[in-house]
Amino acid sequence: MLYGITINGVDTLEQWGLILLSDLVETPPARKENLVPVPGMDGVLDLSETLTGEPVYDTRSVSGTLFRRAGPRSVEYLRAMLADMYHGQRVTLGLPSDVFHHYSGVLQIGELSDDARGRIPFSMPTADPWRYKNEPTTVEATLNGTDFTALYLENERRRVVPTITVTATTRVRWREKVYTLQPGQTFRDLDIRLEPGENTVEAALAAAGTGQITITYQEARL
Repeated sequence: MLYGITINGVDTLEQWGLILLSDLVETPPARKENLVPVPGMDGVLDLSETLTGEPVYDTRSVSGTLFRRAGPRSVEYLRAMLADMYHGQRVTLGLPSDVFHHYSGVLQIGELSDDARGRIPFSMPTADPWRYKNEPTTVEATLNGTDFTALYLENERRRVVPTITVTATTRVRWREKVYTLQPGQTFRDLDIRLEPGENTVEAALAAAGTGQITITYQEARL
């Protein structure tokens, strides 16, 4: 079966008849390291996780080739069009190897070669290390009264700070700490950071009645 790639949600096969060849290369991100030699100590001191308390990663690279069986002028037109639209631009890049996630980074559209007719090279040499879910995750609940309701938030590999909105004054409990949110407020707090896997946030209205809570976050995996 033939596949294209998606650039900012546009499928190159459906839009321009450009297919993805099998030379696709996805380089995994390297773990950033901060190794400090200490005189009189064996080995080195690893400070890589001192700032964040978890591994951090360098950029990654993605490269491949689009192809269309057409005359040189048609292919040159397509290459020039892609360059005008996307070259040097920060875009989202979706690949058929993972239709649920995309890369984000600056796209490069390569030059044509007489030895490889119909082929348009592309690359994203400094893509973000994470593959982002195509759509942000949204969890909604209706709250009734002042009793806490548990909301279960599934999260992928990257730890993330969610955005919370409410339609009535609401108390939100995260790891024994309670925050009071007001309607119309977009709430984010660096202390509320979702871990990989299942997370539990509890919410209750500050007074009797009914209200809505919406929690949104961007999941990502390596």
